[in-house]
Amino acid sequence: MGSDSLTKMSEWVINTVPYGQGELLWAVLMFIVALSALVFFHELGHYAAARSIGARVEAFSIGFGPKIFGWKDKHGTEWKVSAVPLGGYVSIFGFAEDPDVKYSKKDKEEAFFNKNVWGRMWVVFAGPLANFVLAWVILSSLFVSGEQSILPKVGGLMDGMPAQQAGVQKGDLILSINDKKVQSWMRLTQLVREEAGNMLNLEVERDGAIIPIQIVPELRDGKDGLGVAKKVGMIGVSASNETTLIQHNPLDAVVLAAQRTYLYSSLTVQAVANIFTQKMSADALGGPLMIGELAGKTAQYGWYPFFMFVMSISISLGLINLVPIPMLDGGHLLFYLIEAAKGSPVNEVVQEWSYRFGMLMLGALMIFVFYNDISRLITNG
Repeated sequence: MGSDSLTKMSEWVINTVPYGQGELLWAVLMFIVALSALVFFHELGHYAAARSIGARVEAFSIGFGPKIFGWKDKHGTEWKVSAVPLGGYVSIFGFAEDPDVKYSKKDKEEAFFNKNVWGRMWVVFAGPLANFVLAWVILSSLFVSGEQSILPKVGGLMDGMPAQQAGVQKGDLILSINDKKVQSWMRLTQLVREEAGNMLNLEVERDGAIIPIQIVPELRDGKDGLGVAKKVGMIGVSASNETTLIQHNPLDAVVLAAQRTYLYSSLTVQAVANIFTQKMSADALGGPLMIGELAGKTAQYGWYPFFMFVMSISISLGLINLVPIPMLDGGHLLFYLIEAAKGSPVNEVVQEWSYRFGMLMLGALMIFVFYNDISRLITNG
């Protein structure tokens, strides 16, 4: 993992740039790469859906501000890369009707506001959907090439805990628990956590021999997969941190990727819910600075962790955009759902005040995550 091209590239940048600014430059570069890719696929979803219902797309931009370069396609869409690489947009003709404008027949046919409500909902939903599809494609590709997992190999033992008392030794490779195959350390912890007080039958490989061991996990203070404190079953072993590649055939990889995309989406929603219910600290929320730092760090370890990072951010971006806050895709979807139910658009005054409220909420959230980012930098600096 540490010897691939991305790792070598990161080492070259970090070691070449003077005054110790290499890591910062690398983080910025990887942040721009990750963000541009995510925004491109998100906006591509809106673009493709708009084209599918016959709405005119006037511009597709990666970045904001002055155009660096671009071109127009045969449908009249201007594709461009702009100077500020912090997002992007798709400009759809007639997203809202202007009563002061006289529209030609062709304009009306291609205007977004003139499409039926279900078509407009499809266009808005297609952006977040593209982020979930991207996550699924990334996971499918990674699983076909080989899923990197930490081996279920014992790296250490806690004194007096069930594993030590049962005769488990450092270096043991745990093959199965209660006849369930164990291929990764994550699977091992999943099988142990919920079995406090129950007998577990382990098959352990040691020096080429298969050894049966029986262990009863103890109920101890621990954390769930999201880091929330709770009582969990423990046997008192730590991982060796040796990794392995688990090969999947293409069909299994596609199915497993879909399952994992759903799992990671559910965990993200649960994490946000835990923040609101104060089971998790809101300090865990981060903004562009934290994302940039993580992008740079994961890229230093190779393509696999970097793409896993991009996958997780893609899911988060899709979920965030589905939140029913005006200014986000979810807010537009909410208005269109109300329109579909009542048979007429939401009152314009209500929409205007809702957008103002949405901007206020998003502004407050941005200030909060920037505050967290800066506090984290000061604490770690």
